[in-house]
Amino acid sequence: TSMRFRTLGSLATVAALTAFSACTDNTSPSNQSAGGTYDLQTVNGTSLPYSYNTSSGTLTIESDTYTLNGDGTYNETISETISNGVGNSPTSDAEAGTWYQNGNAVVFSPSVSTQNNFTQYTGALSGSGTFSHSSITFSYNGVVWVYDHR
Repeated sequence: TSMRFRTLGSLATVAALTAFSACTDNTSPSNQSAGGTYDLQTVNGTSLPYSYNTSSGTLTIESDTYTLNGDGTYNETISETISNGVGNSPTSDAEAGTWYQNGNAVVFSPSVSTQNNFTQYTGALSGSGTFSHSSITFSYNGVVWVYDHR
């Protein structure tokens, strides 16, 4: 989460505050349904590109992808553009670390972050409760980010 709320921090920071973070059980992490690639589809029901205003101008998210690997590692790559009224500046953010699944919770622990976010956060796995044909949802302060499995 590397996000889009430049004024609020990264998606990881935003997601770190989700209600799920208090419900994780670190004693039995499992990655047996292992991963795959998840692309951001909607923010509050709006398809990409998604734009919002920050103190630096308008930030537009072009794409955001999580890749969850079977060995318990993940990476996230975000492509975005900042428009300040004078010009547009394409940029990107990245995050990497470890993940595990606990029921319908997917817990992320960043160890590398271009936005200096190293706070553990949790998303909710929907669909069949397995990674195939599912989505991961992050929610904070009424903003809902939905990533669908490729």
